[in-house]
Parts: sequence; structure tokens; C-alpha cells
Amino acid sequence: MARRDPPVGPAGDERPTPPRAGDRTAPEGVDGTAAVADDVALDGTVAVGPNASLLPGTALGRNVRVGANATLANCIVMAGARIGDGAVLHDCIVGESVEIGPNVTVEGGPARVVATDAVYDDVEFGGLFADRARLRGGVTVAPGTVVGRDATADSGTVLRGEIGSGETVRRG
Repeated sequence: MARRDPPVGPAGDERPTPPRAGDRTAPEGVDGTAAVADDVALDGTVAVGPNASLLPGTALGRNVRVGANATLANCIVMAGARIGDGAVLHDCIVGESVEIGPNVTVEGGPARVVATDAVYDDVEFGGLFADRARLRGGVTVAPGTVVGRDATADSGTVLRGEIGSGETVRRG
């Protein structure tokens, strides 16, 4: 059998060998069973649970915790936020120290976004959660929802539109 030389890159250096199945090393704080896309940004210490998925366009700030089986796609999560087990977030901005409970669903999709005096239609936007907002388990969030600072959504509620700072949304 003929010997093959390794491929040589443009500068004459050997190309890195692509990882083989099972060779993947998870970043510190990320469970080895979690799936993390190449373009995900992790800032400092994070904790990502088993079987969680961090999909393209996602960034996690310092001391963020993502629970088991949670899925984040195209989300910016600020420092100290907690994302519960089984939560599914699409196209979101999550403020500092926000608590997203287990099995919360934030639908990404076309939404109307109003910024100062401008209106943008059909923007892919799940939701904005201001600092210290708290969504308990099983909350569903419609595309384009904005949740104010220190607002709370009780378990099983459906959020849409704008929830003011300090407001509580109750079921029933």
C-alpha cells in the first residue's frame, strides 16, 4: 500500500486533522452531551446541562445557566440569567438575571418591532426579556413580545404584546 503524505496548507503547514466521531471536547461548564454550534459565543463561566442545544447565533454571558434539554437558537443571554430544563427559545434577547422556567416556549417568527419612531414589520423576533424578569414553568411567548423589568409571568400563561415593568401576569 502506498504511503500518503498529509495535506499541506497554503503556508506549507499541515492541516489540522478533523475530529473523529466521539473525539469532541466540550467547553468548560458545558455537559459533554450538549450540542454547541461552532459560532456560539460563551463569555466566562457558564453551565450548560445535559442534552441542551445551543444553536447558531447564540451568545451566553457570564454565569448563565442553561438547563437539561433546553434549546436556544439565535439568542443573546446576558449575565446571570437562568434558562430552565426543557425551555425552547428562538430569536430572543434575555436580560441580566432573568429567570426562564422549565418548559417555557418562546416562538420565533415574524413580528412587528417598534423602536423609537420606526416600525419594522416581519422581523424574525421571539421576545425581549428585560433585567430580572421571571417566567415560571410552561409559559408560552408569542413572537414580538416585550417583557419589562421585574415582570413576572405565572406558570402556564401565554404572553403577547408588551408586559410592563413590575407587572404580574396570572393565569385565568
